[in-house]
Amino acid sequence: MHIASPCPLALPKDDMELIKPAVEGTLAVMKGCHIHKVRRVIITSSMSAIKECKPQDMPRNKTFNEVNWSDPDGNHINAYSKSKTLAEKAAWEFQKKLPEDQRFEIVVLNPSMMVGPAFFKAESSSF
Repeated sequence: MHIASPCPLALPKDDMELIKPAVEGTLAVMKGCHIHKVRRVIITSSMSAIKECKPQDMPRNKTFNEVNWSDPDGNHINAYSKSKTLAEKAAWEFQKKLPEDQRFEIVVLNPSMMVGPAFFKAESSSF
């Protein structure tokens, strides 16, 4: 399972402060899964990776699926949403580039919020 991604209380001035560790961390997990022949990896992404799409790409029934993506180039999207979109896309691209007989299953969860107490003291906008 890959569940970590930077989620600060305040958005940074430079989007890459969130994008770079999110994408690199996801790719590190994917590479480790490939090396160790993992059969399935579960990635906790975010609703942010799919809900910030272009207006013309918004599902009419507001039911999102695997074809929906946030637009990381849009003016309406923040650094966190960009980082989750680009990290999830990086996982799928990594898998796609593997020889078919070496691909492993990817399951992505896109929660809209987390509920419940943290198991440790930390500052994060997701708590």
